[in-house]
Parts: sequence; structure tokens; C-alpha cells
Amino acid sequence: MMKTDRAISREQPDALTGASAYQGPAMVLYGASDIFADGTEIVRSRFPQAIQVTLQGSGHVHWLQNPSGYADALGGLYGRVLGSPEPPDPAAIGRPHRSDP
Repeated sequence: MMKTDRAISREQPDALTGASAYQGPAMVLYGASDIFADGTEIVRSRFPQAIQVTLQGSGHVHWLQNPSGYADALGGLYGRVLGSPEPPDPAAIGRPHRSDP
């Protein structure tokens, strides 16, 4: 992840400048066993207003490794964007479900 961030910054120095100022809906989602775990803080710092989720029972391929947790996380984001009257319980997002490995 560091290499990618540095390469983008070197090739297009202003490409990532505005990312932290973005105010629209966003979610930074990593798996607890994500192959890009060393880059999580870089991405999370680029989007400080984003919903930050670490999905338990998952690596980088969330929709296969923890499909119900992934669906819960996306549902939470969609609920906030669409103005759901009750935001999802943050403790429930990313919790492994019985059907997950």
C-alpha cells in the first residue's frame, strides 16, 4: 500500500490532496486479516469522515469470506446515506455470523 500511495504522489502530486476534504458518503472497509493491513492507516487518514470498519472473519475478499458481515457493513452505509431513522449498531457490523467460516 505504501508503494502505491508513494507512486501516485510521485506521478501526480495533487491527485490525493483533496481526498481528506471529501465530505460525501464513504466507508473504509478492511478485513481483520486483510493482505493490505499495513496500509490501513494511510487510507483511513485520507478519509477521516468515512465510516471506518474492520470486518472480523475476513481478509481482503469480504464478499466471499464474510458475506453477511459485508452485507451488514454496506447496509449500514446505505442506511446512513438514505437517511435511515435508525443507524446500524456499530458493534454488530463486521461480527462474524454463524454461516461464515
